[in-house]
Amino acid sequence: MTEGQRPPTNATPEIILSTTAPSDPPPPYPTPSRDRRSGRPGGQRRRRRGAPHGEDHAHSRVPSAAAEDEEYSAAGYERVPSAGGYESGNEYDGPSGVGASSSDLLQVPTSPVAPPHSPRMQHTAGGGAAVGRRPRTLSMTSTLHSVVSAAPSFAQTVMSAFHPDLDDDLDSDCLEDSRLPPPPAEDEQERLIYEIDIEEDDQAPLLSEHSRPVRRKPWLHKYLRPVFRRAYYSALFHLLIVNFPYALAAWVYLFVFTLSGTTTLMALPVGAMLCFLDLLGARAFARGELSIQTTYHGPLAYPAPYPPHPIFTRVRAPTAEEAETGVDIVYERSFYRNAYAMFTDSTSYQSLFYFLVIKPGVTIFLFLTTIILVPLGFALIIPAPAVLRLIRRLGIWQANLAVEALWLVVR
Repeated sequence: MTEGQRPPTNATPEIILSTTAPSDPPPPYPTPSRDRRSGRPGGQRRRRRGAPHGEDHAHSRVPSAAAEDEEYSAAGYERVPSAGGYESGNEYDGPSGVGASSSDLLQVPTSPVAPPHSPRMQHTAGGGAAVGRRPRTLSMTSTLHSVVSAAPSFAQTVMSAFHPDLDDDLDSDCLEDSRLPPPPAEDEQERLIYEIDIEEDDQAPLLSEHSRPVRRKPWLHKYLRPVFRRAYYSALFHLLIVNFPYALAAWVYLFVFTLSGTTTLMALPVGAMLCFLDLLGARAFARGELSIQTTYHGPLAYPAPYPPHPIFTRVRAPTAEEAETGVDIVYERSFYRNAYAMFTDSTSYQSLFYFLVIKPGVTIFLFLTTIILVPLGFALIIPAPAVLRLIRRLGIWQANLAVEALWLVVR
């Protein structure tokens, strides 16, 4: 075959196995007819509609259908017409009149590259990103479910103490305060007229509770509300009288038995006995802490910690004979099983961490804050309601912290 002579159309392409990478450009290869046609004077480039600007130079001229048939047959490829068929002329237009590239009409069954109609090769009308792109996979952090605290943070607790309007969230009876005089007859009559109009006209607009005319309480009454509420003095009594002695007793007991139990653990009888008393005391203090917090503070961000964690004796499933007799709750009587369960239960060490690490710092801070602000606020009289409001919100915050540490996160 001489140079410049085209191979016959029915020639079978030869497959040459070579270890070196080919340096020739990908098909279709340039032909003399393409060169002569591309150099034709006065030719105008036809821009492909819907393609990006960077592809204009690559698809400036499209050869005729007959010439392309010869080129692709010589190269061993098969040209497959699209659904719209071919059109007469030197350029090919797609089914909707949009100029299509010649590479879109190829069908290469043995090519390792993605097929022309692969979702990765499809483009949007504006030349943007691919349409059929592989969906994004979920990362490990997006599939893990984390426990989110429902309690407000310390900063939110402090800032809410300066907003008397937020007291309605703590006291449900604030909306129906009996100390205020009853509404005047004019307001009651307007409310009845409004309800009658709504019943007669089904298409009347329903106003929301915030847009309806309501009777607002005076600001002074909202500010002085803590002075007449028992819940504020209950929180003050706990933070000033009960909390510090209880935390001190728990810290001293657990610190002594934890230190002595771990140091004498080499002597198994003595060390094991001290560790047993340490965990038993931690669980007992945790039960008392939850009871005290839910008694003096509320409402909390979490439900009541019930059923509480057992101190030592566990509840086991009833046997077949016990189930037949109708027994639902059966307590474990084996000392070995109860002791083993206490040593392997995570709530035992959760209580140790709370009373030895978290509780001391929180208790000292709240005790100093209470012992400084309360006498000063009551001495000046005017800031006393604000101090009571702050004390109650701080008490609710530390009660939520205790429930999270001793009961919620270890359910």
